[in-house]
Amino acid sequence: MSPTRRALLSATPLLAVAACAGQTAAQVSAQIVADLNNAIAALSNAVPAIAKADPSLLPAQVQAQIQTYAAQARGVLTSVSMSMTATAAAPALSKAEADLNAILAALAAVPLIPPPYSMIIAAAAMVAPMVEGYIATLTGAPAKAATAPTMLAARYGSGMTLSQAEQQLAAAAKGQI
Repeated sequence: MSPTRRALLSATPLLAVAACAGQTAAQVSAQIVADLNNAIAALSNAVPAIAKADPSLLPAQVQAQIQTYAAQARGVLTSVSMSMTATAAAPALSKAEADLNAILAALAAVPLIPPPYSMIIAAAAMVAPMVEGYIATLTGAPAKAATAPTMLAARYGSGMTLSQAEQQLAAAAKGQI
């Protein structure tokens, strides 16, 4: 018997909590902000590199759309400070997470993207549900069904762990990939 979509979605907040087991609430919040920042920066850095590697792969409109979402996400993430409570930061985190999902949705519409960029996309797709689950635990709202991260993870099937995804995004955010 396979799990239902509802069962999987209701478990998403639990995955976020389980991924951060043994950490304080402040550490979990800091990790979520770092994951969002790194995912947005990594994808923002990857888009021009993808376009340079294969100019026909990403239409200019898609590139512009992704950069707009990335700029919006960076803007709201700058409003999050470490002194804020997690509940106070939730609206900004939610907006940045929505922008991350929009970026992933735009990339999901693109045919196969070659490595190493596909690995960056897969890493962001892996982190997105954890971030969404964390936000759902803060707001009490049910986790949304974001299909782009699931589709991208299946397409690129990286098999990486959450820790490896976070490392991949941190390196790509710094331009090291």
